[in-house]
Amino acid sequence: MLGTVLALAFVLALAWILLRILQRTGIAQNRSGKATLQVVQQISLGGRERVALVRHGDREYLLGVTPHQVQLLSECTPQAREP
Repeated sequence: MLGTVLALAFVLALAWILLRILQRTGIAQNRSGKATLQVVQQISLGGRERVALVRHGDREYLLGVTPHQVQLLSECTPQAREP
């Protein structure tokens, strides 16, 4: 029993150390610490279908999302989009 508890503690400590290393090297996130993709807004169309407005850098993408695929509907800059 003691061996199992020690093995579990070792695995948890190793996972914690690896997560810290990934955060410091920037592998787990980009350099600024912010997500590179941001979901601006989502609208459900019923069932499991929806339309999502996603921002990546200075571009925005309107995506149609279903359980089986994601389709690009439109692409623009945030300034070109009307409020």
